[in-house]
Amino acid sequence: MLDQTSGDALINGKSIRTEMSAIRASLGICPQFDVLWPTMTVKEHLMLYAAFAGMPAAMMEQAGAVP
Repeated sequence: MLDQTSGDALINGKSIRTEMSAIRASLGICPQFDVLWPTMTVKEHLMLYAAFAGMPAAMMEQAGAVP
């Protein structure tokens, strides 16, 4: 969620400096509580979690999630 300020680290053999997209695609988010933001609609929550899971925008549009 934050950019590195210096150095490097490897996650599953991938560099956080150059391969963050691949790293994000291989990780999940598991909050310790139900994360629902009061300022977002149900549809916005679904779109957010679909994006977290790596669902392409075209699939969201096909599912009717994008206006």
